[in-house]
Amino acid sequence: MNWSTFQLFILIIGAAMLAIRIVTLRRKTGMNPVHVHHPSEVGFVVGEIVIAALMLRATNVLNFPLPDWLDIPIVKSELAKAAGAVLAAAGLLIFGYSLISFGDSWRIGIDRKTPSVLVTNGIFRFTRNPIFLFLDLFLAGIFLMNGTLLFLIAGIPGALFLHFQIRREEQFLFEHYGDAYRRYFAKTPRYFLK
Repeated sequence: MNWSTFQLFILIIGAAMLAIRIVTLRRKTGMNPVHVHHPSEVGFVVGEIVIAALMLRATNVLNFPLPDWLDIPIVKSELAKAAGAVLAAAGLLIFGYSLISFGDSWRIGIDRKTPSVLVTNGIFRFTRNPIFLFLDLFLAGIFLMNGTLLFLIAGIPGALFLHFQIRREEQFLFEHYGDAYRRYFAKTPRYFLK
């Protein structure tokens, strides 16, 4: 398997996990788990679509022009590509474990009308934000596998935006869960390290 095929494979696996989770929750609970109302939530979804489109361009599934300077390689060793593959695959594993740990509580966006229970078990014992951790690892992995300025430019603001979204969700969790979330917040790291 070459690097393009691997990238296409992990993109399909991640998209399938997401789609299956959305459909499963809708059927099981009758609830829509997708809540994209705030501009930051719209930005989050648009950013994910852009990254997917860039990956499809890098794997030659899509063909759309961009300035040549964006495709300049800045990292191009096989070791970097392998490290990127490990990061992206580790991210997908974290994503899968997150979906399992979330149970019926998983949402895209902040659900103010039907918020669920505070999840602190499973992977949430180690990180308060495993899905955002997955996305950060995935962005870093995709950059290392492609090594171009385009993926660096897309990845850095993407990671910063994810951090902003974490802070926004933390504010909601403090408001909604109060002392239970404060205790959880105090003992569990935002990512993996305190």
